[in-house]
Amino acid sequence: MKKLSNIGIIAFERSKEVRKLIAEIVSYSAFNSHTFYFNRGIFSLPAGPRVKTAEVKEFLKKIDVLVSVGGDGTFLSAARLVATSRIPLIGINMGRLGFLTDIAAASAVEQLSDILKGRYRSEKRIMFDVSLVRSGRVAARDICLNDVVIKGLGKLLNLSVFYGRELVSFYNSDGLIVATPTGSTAYSMASGGPIVYPSLNSVIITPICSHSLTQKPIVCSIVKPVTVKMHDEKTAMHLNIDGKKRLPLRCGDEVRITRSRHDTTLLAPKNVTYFQVLREKLLWGKAPNPKATARSS
Repeated sequence: MKKLSNIGIIAFERSKEVRKLIAEIVSYSAFNSHTFYFNRGIFSLPAGPRVKTAEVKEFLKKIDVLVSVGGDGTFLSAARLVATSRIPLIGINMGRLGFLTDIAAASAVEQLSDILKGRYRSEKRIMFDVSLVRSGRVAARDICLNDVVIKGLGKLLNLSVFYGRELVSFYNSDGLIVATPTGSTAYSMASGGPIVYPSLNSVIITPICSHSLTQKPIVCSIVKPVTVKMHDEKTAMHLNIDGKKRLPLRCGDEVRITRSRHDTTLLAPKNVTYFQVLREKLLWGKAPNPKATARSS
């Protein structure tokens, strides 16, 4: 198990709560042997004996692990930042829901201390490589941890989806979501898609408000590429990758999605499980109360 001595911290929000928590982490006595690095271009504290700042390339060379302080949006930005470097991520939730950020702000210092002492579980999450193909040439490339979303601006879209070379279906809908298992609890779930266990090597294809009641979300293995083709000549369309990158689309464009050779590694407290997170975040039913059962009988 690799020793985690050089800790990167990323935060985009500059609220009092975020700054206070980061200051508590940096000054915590159990971390006296650690060095904390901040990306100078995003968020940083004044430099000191245990606090360093660096530009992004040097920042990534220095750190053993990256701590995301914020919500899922911050975590997705962190995942994209370290996508090719194999640097693991730890998520501290300062937002509202936070499916990706396992550590609550109230217990962040103690749980981070446990993780840095080696008391953690490690999870690999698959990522997708995304290519925008226009007139037979790749116009843009990106990587995603959560989802790829294609939407029109106020009108139904006419799309077709292929799994490998096989046609899945034509879609008349407000848009389409192609999600990783990690992203299954995001926009896809809100659009009626299933929750998929995050370690699975799969892809979820979820239409947004399909004009056909029988077109339901589909889960496939991501051993083959998923290709979405645009057929609308008049409707304005855009491609959104992880909510971070937005690209305009044209009729005839293709969006190709494949399993990336890069993964995101999450480090989480040993006592926090995926189903525990789902129960707490989605307010799933609890065990019956014996007294309530007795009263109702």
